[in-house]
Amino acid sequence: MKKTILLFVVLLSANMGFSQVGINTKYPQGVFHIDPLGNNNKSGVPTVAEMADDVIVDSNGNIGLGVISTKAKVDIKTSGTATNPVSGFILNDGNQATTKVLISDANGNATWKYPKQQGAVFGTFGTTTGVLVSNDWSLTGTYSGQTLVARPSNGNIRTGAQIILPTGRWWVKVSLYIAALVNGSTGEQVWVRTTLADATSNLGPSADLESSFTLASGLIWKNPGGVVVGSFLLNNKTASAKTYTLLVGGIDNTVPSTVTNTVFRTGMSGSSENTFIAFRISQ
Repeated sequence: MKKTILLFVVLLSANMGFSQVGINTKYPQGVFHIDPLGNNNKSGVPTVAEMADDVIVDSNGNIGLGVISTKAKVDIKTSGTATNPVSGFILNDGNQATTKVLISDANGNATWKYPKQQGAVFGTFGTTTGVLVSNDWSLTGTYSGQTLVARPSNGNIRTGAQIILPTGRWWVKVSLYIAALVNGSTGEQVWVRTTLADATSNLGPSADLESSFTLASGLIWKNPGGVVVGSFLLNNKTASAKTYTLLVGGIDNTVPSTVTNTVFRTGMSGSSENTFIAFRISQ
């Protein structure tokens, strides 16, 4: 037992005196060098192929994985190329998901998050013919080959326009062209409301709309029509992107208070007046 302890002390002293420790290699290239495959040169610096499996801690305290001459505190080199990259890093911290990036706070604590999207996000409108809506919410029928569906108690219908927004707060700008398909009397107007809904069966304002900014409304001439322009503040608090749809409804007769029934067409993809744009205002 004494001989074993003495031998251990001698070996430890030798390694400490040499100031380099090699595991599976007789020629360590740093303070601590592991060659898992034991395939390094018997002398000298390993080749690129030989060092591919190596782990090294150099005199600067840098750690190299697959590389001997480190350039940072952690330097990782894989066999990947520009055309065939090979990942050298995996972090499974519970936040990992497709399209997320590694983001740090002011103290350098990093985790996976969806990146801030710069610039504008553009929504899309549905078909070239759009959808039909009337100031008489109970009115049904076929007009110019399109079907008018009754709205529940002057409720909303989907215009076919939608926008996909990642996590965060957004200012959403909307302009919606509404054309008279069956003209009413000249001089008559209706008040038309629009709002944003989640892309589900819900036909009411999305719970993500902030404060009282739930409607964008305007007066529309019954002959020939007009454009509703407005904006919304929206906060997508989920961990992933969501789809929001543009609704139209809540139509009230205004000038005069009782007006003739009119059928409008809206949400046409070819209307130059239509815009559906969102700008990020915070993460």
